Amino acid sequence: MSPLKSFVIVLLMTASVTWAQTRVYRVNGVNYTPPSSHSSGVLTNDGAGNSSWAVSVAANLGFWTAAGSCPGGYTEVTTARGRYVVGTPGGGTNAGTAGSALTNTENRAIGTHNHTGSPNLTLSDSGHSHSITDPTHTHPSVVQVGAGADNNGGGFSLIAGSLGQSSSATTGITLGSTAPGVTASASTTIDNSGNVAGTNAPYKQLMLCQKS
Repeated sequence: MSPLKSFVIVLLMTASVTWAQTRVYRVNGVNYTPPSSHSSGVLTNDGAGNSSWAVSVAANLGFWTAAGSCPGGYTEVTTARGRYVVGTPGGGTNAGTAGSALTNTENRAIGTHNHTGSPNLTLSDSGHSHSITDPTHTHPSVVQVGAGADNNGGGFSLIAGSLGQSSSATTGITLGSTAPGVTASASTTIDNSGNVAGTNAPYKQLMLCQKS
Protein backbone atom coordinates (compact mmCIF):
# COMPACT_ATOMS: atom_id res chain seq x y z
CA MET A 1 0.00 0.00 0.00
CA SER A 2 1.30 3.39 -0.88
CA PRO A 3 2.08 5.92 1.86
CA LEU A 4 -0.70 8.22 0.56
CA LYS A 5 -3.38 5.54 0.80
CA SER A 6 -2.21 4.63 4.29
CA PHE A 7 -2.58 8.28 5.42
CA VAL A 8 -6.11 8.51 4.05
CA ILE A 9 -7.18 5.33 5.83
CA VAL A 10 -5.75 6.53 9.15
CA LEU A 11 -7.48 9.91 8.76
CA LEU A 12 -10.84 8.29 8.18
CA MET A 13 -10.38 6.03 11.17
CA THR A 14 -9.44 8.82 13.65
CA ALA A 15 -11.58 11.72 12.51
CA SER A 16 -15.27 12.05 13.39
CA VAL A 17 -17.72 14.26 11.64
CA THR A 18 -20.94 15.60 13.31
CA TRP A 19 -23.76 16.86 11.20
CA ALA A 20 -25.97 19.41 12.99
CA GLN A 21 -29.46 19.91 11.73
CA THR A 22 -32.12 22.25 13.17
CA ARG A 23 -35.72 21.56 12.34
CA VAL A 24 -38.41 24.20 12.58
CA TYR A 25 -42.08 23.25 12.47
CA ARG A 26 -44.83 25.68 11.57
CA VAL A 27 -48.23 25.13 13.17
CA ASN A 28 -51.10 27.55 12.59
CA GLY A 29 -48.67 30.19 11.50
CA VAL A 30 -46.43 29.80 14.58
CA ASN A 31 -42.87 28.58 14.26
CA TYR A 32 -41.83 25.92 16.78
CA THR A 33 -38.25 24.84 17.36
CA PRO A 34 -37.95 21.55 19.28
CA PRO A 35 -35.48 21.46 22.22
CA SER A 36 -32.12 19.75 21.84
CA SER A 37 -32.78 17.59 24.92
CA HIS A 38 -35.66 16.09 26.78
CA SER A 39 -35.46 18.44 29.78
CA SER A 40 -38.73 19.31 31.49
CA GLY A 41 -40.07 22.75 30.83
CA VAL A 42 -42.92 24.72 29.35
CA LEU A 43 -43.79 25.88 25.85
CA THR A 44 -43.52 29.63 25.49
CA ASN A 45 -44.53 32.05 22.74
CA ASP A 46 -42.61 35.29 22.24
CA GLY A 47 -45.63 37.01 20.72
CA ALA A 48 -43.85 37.41 17.35
CA GLY A 49 -44.83 34.06 15.88
CA ASN A 50 -42.06 31.97 17.46
CA SER A 51 -42.50 29.27 20.09
CA SER A 52 -39.78 27.49 22.01
CA TRP A 53 -39.40 25.03 24.85
CA ALA A 54 -38.28 26.80 28.05
CA VAL A 55 -36.30 24.35 30.11
CA SER A 56 -36.53 26.35 33.35
CA VAL A 57 -38.97 28.49 35.38
CA ALA A 58 -37.90 31.74 37.00
CA ALA A 59 -36.74 31.27 40.57
CA ASN A 60 -39.20 32.35 43.31
CA LEU A 61 -42.14 32.22 40.90
CA GLY A 62 -45.13 31.30 43.08
CA PHE A 63 -48.58 29.78 42.69
CA TRP A 64 -51.41 28.48 44.88
CA THR A 65 -52.25 24.80 45.11
CA ALA A 66 -55.04 22.81 46.73
CA ALA A 67 -53.01 19.58 46.64
CA GLY A 68 -51.72 20.02 50.18
CA SER A 69 -48.08 19.79 49.08
CA CYS A 70 -45.83 21.49 46.54
CA PRO A 71 -44.62 19.64 43.42
CA GLY A 72 -40.98 18.81 42.78
CA GLY A 73 -38.77 21.84 42.35
CA TYR A 74 -41.07 24.03 44.48
CA THR A 75 -41.15 24.80 48.19
CA GLU A 76 -43.92 26.11 50.41
CA VAL A 77 -43.92 29.75 51.46
CA THR A 78 -44.52 29.03 55.15
CA THR A 79 -44.72 32.70 56.12
CA ALA A 80 -47.98 32.86 54.15
CA ARG A 81 -49.68 30.40 56.49
CA GLY A 82 -52.71 32.02 58.11
CA ARG A 83 -52.13 35.34 56.38
CA TYR A 84 -53.65 37.31 53.53
CA VAL A 85 -51.24 38.06 50.70
CA VAL A 86 -51.18 41.62 49.38
CA GLY A 87 -49.04 43.42 46.84
CA THR A 88 -45.87 45.09 48.12
CA PRO A 89 -46.27 48.89 48.05
CA GLY A 90 -43.62 51.06 46.47
CA GLY A 91 -40.57 51.17 48.71
CA GLY A 92 -42.10 48.54 51.02
CA THR A 93 -40.51 45.44 52.50
CA ASN A 94 -40.92 42.62 50.00
CA ALA A 95 -42.09 39.34 51.61
CA GLY A 96 -42.66 41.23 54.89
CA THR A 97 -45.29 40.06 57.37
CA ALA A 98 -47.52 41.84 59.89
CA GLY A 99 -49.91 40.80 62.65
CA SER A 100 -50.68 37.43 64.22
CA ALA A 101 -51.39 34.57 61.81
CA LEU A 102 -54.84 33.01 61.82
CA THR A 103 -55.27 29.54 63.22
CA ASN A 104 -57.01 26.80 61.23
CA THR A 105 -60.25 28.28 59.78
CA GLU A 106 -60.27 30.90 62.53
CA ASN A 107 -63.14 33.39 62.44
CA ARG A 108 -61.44 36.52 63.75
CA ALA A 109 -63.92 39.32 63.29
CA ILE A 110 -61.57 41.98 64.62
CA GLY A 111 -58.35 42.22 66.61
CA THR A 112 -58.09 43.38 70.23
CA HIS A 113 -58.69 47.11 70.55
CA ASN A 114 -60.18 49.71 72.90
CA HIS A 115 -63.12 52.10 72.70
CA THR A 116 -63.03 55.47 74.47
CA GLY A 117 -66.48 56.60 75.61
CA SER A 118 -67.51 60.25 75.99
CA PRO A 119 -70.71 60.17 78.09
CA ASN A 120 -73.11 63.10 78.19
CA LEU A 121 -73.64 64.34 81.77
CA THR A 122 -76.78 66.32 82.59
CA LEU A 123 -77.19 68.21 85.89
CA SER A 124 -80.52 69.60 86.99
CA ASP A 125 -81.71 71.58 90.04
CA SER A 126 -85.44 71.97 90.42
CA GLY A 127 -84.89 74.94 92.77
CA HIS A 128 -84.97 75.09 96.54
CA SER A 129 -85.42 77.63 99.34
CA HIS A 130 -84.45 78.16 102.98
CA SER A 131 -86.95 79.38 105.56
CA ILE A 132 -86.12 81.87 108.38
CA THR A 133 -87.85 81.57 111.73
CA ASP A 134 -87.65 84.53 114.27
CA PRO A 135 -89.58 83.92 117.53
CA THR A 136 -91.28 87.02 119.13
CA HIS A 137 -89.07 89.03 121.51
CA THR A 138 -89.35 92.43 123.21
CA HIS A 139 -87.20 95.36 124.37
CA PRO A 140 -88.17 97.79 127.32
CA SER A 141 -89.60 101.12 126.06
CA VAL A 142 -90.11 104.70 127.49
CA VAL A 143 -93.73 105.30 128.58
CA GLN A 144 -95.47 108.79 129.09
CA VAL A 145 -97.94 108.60 132.04
CA GLY A 146 -99.25 112.18 132.60
CA ALA A 147 -99.01 115.95 132.11
CA GLY A 148 -99.37 119.16 134.41
CA ALA A 149 -98.39 122.82 134.97
CA ASP A 150 -95.61 124.36 137.01
CA ASN A 151 -96.01 127.25 139.57
CA ASN A 152 -95.10 129.78 136.97
CA GLY A 153 -97.90 128.76 134.71
CA GLY A 154 -95.74 126.74 132.41
CA GLY A 155 -96.51 123.24 131.27
CA PHE A 156 -94.52 120.19 132.17
CA SER A 157 -94.53 116.53 131.44
CA LEU A 158 -94.16 113.63 133.83
CA ILE A 159 -92.38 110.73 132.37
CA ALA A 160 -92.42 107.35 134.08
CA GLY A 161 -90.36 104.38 133.19
CA SER A 162 -86.75 103.39 132.69
CA LEU A 163 -84.50 105.23 130.34
CA GLY A 164 -81.66 102.73 130.72
CA GLN A 165 -80.29 100.35 128.08
CA SER A 166 -82.60 97.68 126.77
CA SER A 167 -82.06 94.14 128.00
CA SER A 168 -80.50 91.73 125.55
CA ALA A 169 -82.52 88.97 123.89
CA THR A 170 -81.60 86.28 121.32
CA THR A 171 -83.20 86.44 117.93
CA GLY A 172 -83.81 82.71 117.66
CA ILE A 173 -83.38 82.87 113.85
CA THR A 174 -82.99 79.42 112.26
CA LEU A 175 -82.64 78.21 108.61
CA GLY A 176 -84.77 75.30 107.69
CA SER A 177 -82.82 72.55 105.83
CA THR A 178 -83.97 71.39 102.41
CA ALA A 179 -82.75 68.91 99.80
CA PRO A 180 -80.81 70.54 96.94
CA GLY A 181 -82.87 68.73 94.31
CA VAL A 182 -79.84 68.14 92.01
CA THR A 183 -79.83 64.97 89.86
CA ALA A 184 -77.15 63.64 87.48
CA SER A 185 -77.31 60.94 84.80
CA ALA A 186 -74.77 59.55 82.30
CA SER A 187 -74.98 56.90 79.58
CA THR A 188 -72.70 55.63 76.81
CA THR A 189 -73.89 53.32 74.04
CA ILE A 190 -71.62 51.63 71.45
CA ASP A 191 -73.75 50.22 68.66
CA ASN A 192 -72.94 47.16 66.59
CA SER A 193 -72.22 47.70 62.91
CA GLY A 194 -72.81 45.51 59.87
CA ASN A 195 -75.64 43.08 59.33
CA VAL A 196 -73.84 39.87 58.24
CA ALA A 197 -72.34 37.58 60.86
CA GLY A 198 -68.84 36.19 60.42
CA THR A 199 -65.31 37.41 59.87
CA ASN A 200 -64.72 40.79 58.26
CA ALA A 201 -62.64 39.20 55.49
CA PRO A 202 -63.89 35.78 54.32
CA TYR A 203 -61.05 33.62 53.01
CA LYS A 204 -60.10 30.24 51.52
CA GLN A 205 -57.09 28.26 52.64
CA LEU A 206 -54.60 27.18 49.93
CA MET A 207 -50.88 26.42 49.96
CA LEU A 208 -48.53 28.94 48.39
CA CYS A 209 -45.59 27.36 46.54
CA GLN A 210 -42.61 29.04 44.91
CA LYS A 211 -39.91 27.88 42.55
CA SER A 212 -36.82 26.74 44.46
